[in-house]
Amino acid sequence: MAESKTKKSAVKAAEPEEKSVEPMAPDAAPEAEEAGPEEAAADLVAARVVEKFRDAKTGSILDVGLVVVLTRERFDEIAAKGRYVEEAMAV
Repeated sequence: MAESKTKKSAVKAAEPEEKSVEPMAPDAAPEAEEAGPEEAAADLVAARVVEKFRDAKTGSILDVGLVVVLTRERFDEIAAKGRYVEEAMAV
């Protein structure tokens, strides 16, 4: 009879490494600060779709009557192409 040759590997449990985490010093905070909610909201517009169209950036089809929140810049881009949206209210 032929004996089968098999290799049995010993499985060794990995021991977790201890990692020290040092808190970031207050003076090492990132220099650029994010806009607060009030500042970010000033750039948003609630727009009502008045003519069905496909959004070139997202590929979505927007139906008449839908209210979407857009940045002022994106609202102006869509409005420049035709009468697809109207400002519902500032957000």
